[in-house]
Amino acid sequence: MFKLISITSGVVLTLTSVYVAQKKINESLKDDEELRDMLPAARLVTSFATTVIVGGLVNKIIQSVFK
Repeated sequence: MFKLISITSGVVLTLTSVYVAQKKINESLKDDEELRDMLPAARLVTSFATTVIVGGLVNKIIQSVFK
């Protein structure tokens, strides 16, 4: 039961981190005319990197707690 709650919390944390990172990238690139075309690619790369880093960290913590 506690492991399920931990996994769900980890998923919510990861998705929230991805949302915040994409919002920050959008704010950074929307004003620049030259970089505006790269916005979808930048959001995709940001989503991937954030998911790998935050999701991987959360996964390792959950695995170490619930051995």
